[in-house]
Parts: sequence; structure tokens; C-alpha cells
Amino acid sequence: MREASPRLQQILAGATFVKCNLFTMTLASGAMYFWTDADVDIVVENQVYDSSGPNIRGARYSLVRGMQVSTLDLTVLVKPIDRIAGVHWFLAARSGALKNAEILIEKAFMPAWGEPAEKLPIFRGYVDSSSDGEQDVVLSVVSDSNRLNTQIPRELFQAGCMRTLYDPGCGVSRSAYTVESTVNAAPNRYSFTSGVAQSDGYFALGELIFTSGANAGVRRSVKSFVNGVIELSYPLVFDLQRGDGFLVRAGCDRTRGPNGCGKFNNLPNFKGTPFIPPPEAAA
Repeated sequence: MREASPRLQQILAGATFVKCNLFTMTLASGAMYFWTDADVDIVVENQVYDSSGPNIRGARYSLVRGMQVSTLDLTVLVKPIDRIAGVHWFLAARSGALKNAEILIEKAFMPAWGEPAEKLPIFRGYVDSSSDGEQDVVLSVVSDSNRLNTQIPRELFQAGCMRTLYDPGCGVSRSAYTVESTVNAAPNRYSFTSGVAQSDGYFALGELIFTSGANAGVRRSVKSFVNGVIELSYPLVFDLQRGDGFLVRAGCDRTRGPNGCGKFNNLPNFKGTPFIPPPEAAA
């Protein structure tokens, strides 16, 4: 059930009204983009949805009862001047920068073009995969209900902590353990040196997001951090260049030790059972 504001009810009850789609994309870096498929910019609650951005098609949906995982194939027709995260859409699609980007599709209603609009949420999901063609980029978007496809029970007796680093249960501040820096030298596509000066192992098992360069928007987990060298868990699609910017966050090995809760001074929130003997040790 979707709630309509009094003004929206008034618009829908009128003799005539116009409507269009609104698209909000949030990348892993936190960068947000607002577009519309209308021919003019749309203003909703002081937020401007740009009509001069890429042309997005495929925002079709249906209403059903019960739980269903929906998938949309959005076709993004891009011009040579269109950029996202500072790079062309084709590069972003090939590098994986659009992977897991959050997509919100809403329907806007207004009495006439140019007037403030009211909106209703239609679809919310995340990009599962992306591909590029000659003139377009196709985004396969899976609805958020797919996130419910997790094993039950979620909480098991296990030695490692069951919490996810930086989530509400963990309680560690994400921003307090995030460092911004640039690439100094990159001999290959999976390791490089930079200006970060933390101790060995500090960023191991952490997260890294590139903010500029050919890999802008790409997210990778950190395999190791030794002697100032950051090694990624998976190679990049494009070569790194000196000066490419990135954000990197400290990682956790889910133990009570110095590379786990001890690093974050967070032992009270540790949720594991390391002192329960394994089944093979039972008498």
C-alpha cells in the first residue's frame, strides 16, 4: 500500500495532470544522481531531477500480492558527454563501478509541466550486473526483496563475530576509520602504494573505493596491507595511474584480537562464541 499526500490526492482528482519517472542512483562511494525521463527538469521537495542526463528506458513494473523478487533491465542511452563518477558510462560499466549501486524509481505527478511535483515510490533495488553496447548501457536491477534470501537462522554458535563491521549492532563509526588518499605507484592491477601510513594489517579485510581515474566508483575488498602496499582481493579492469583517488576503510577479522575488536576498542559488542569447543572435541 502506498500513501498519497493530500496534494497528490488533489492532483489525481483533478481533470488533467501529467506524470513522468524519477530515477535516483546512489553509488558505492555515496555519490547520488537524480534524473528524470521528462523533457523538463522536475522539482520535488526542493530536489531537482535533471532532464538533460542520460535517457533511461525500461522502468516497467507490476503490482502483485505476496513476496516476489522483481528484476528490471534498464537501458541507459548515453551521449559522449555523459559522465558518472567522473568517467564515461561505458568505462563505468566495464570496470564494475555500477555494481551494487542503489536504484530508486518513483513516479512524479503534477498539474502541469513546470509546477512542483508530488511523487510515489515504484521500485527500489540494486544493480546486479551491467553491460555496455555501442550506444547504451544495460543495468540488470534486482529488487531489495532479494536481500531477504539469506540463510536461517542468521545467528549461529561460531568462533568469529556474527556482526557486520560498521553496522548498527557493531557500533563502530565508519567515518572514523575511513582514510582518503591517492595512488603513488601501481606495478599491476591488484596492488599499489599510496600515502596512507597506518600499521601493517590495518586495512586488511577492509573495503576500498576508487573516487577518480579510470576505475572511479569501483569497490574492492583489501586482501592485505604490508609495508604500505595495498593488495586487492581481485584485479581491476583498468590500469591505475599515479594520483588516482580512493577511500579505504579498516578491516576486521571478526576475532577479539588486535586485528578484530581490539583494533576498534569494541570488545563489548563482540558477538561470537570462541570458547565453545568444536564438536570433534566433545567427550
